[in-house]
Amino acid sequence: MREQRAMGRLTGHPNIVGVLQVGETESDYPYLVMPYYGLPHLPGVAMVSEILTALEAGYTELKFFPTEAAGGANYLKSVVAAQDWARVSELAGAAATR
Repeated sequence: MREQRAMGRLTGHPNIVGVLQVGETESDYPYLVMPYYGLPHLPGVAMVSEILTALEAGYTELKFFPTEAAGGANYLKSVVAAQDWARVSELAGAAATR
């Protein structure tokens, strides 16, 4: 619940989606209720298996995250060089081009 309350305090920030409600389910799972904006979802991927799973699920755009913890730009460049199914652009400090 601590994390939900912290997010609730950020409601109203121009770059953060507002939190409408926080709580726990009857099974003690925490939840957040936030407005739906209809924006595309970019799954965060760090490993090649995650990239392949996302592509198989129909995603065409992915977010390489967490960038530095996952190996940074050099790792991303090596992944892109070894395949022909993705185009990567700069995001969160990591850059690789094809």
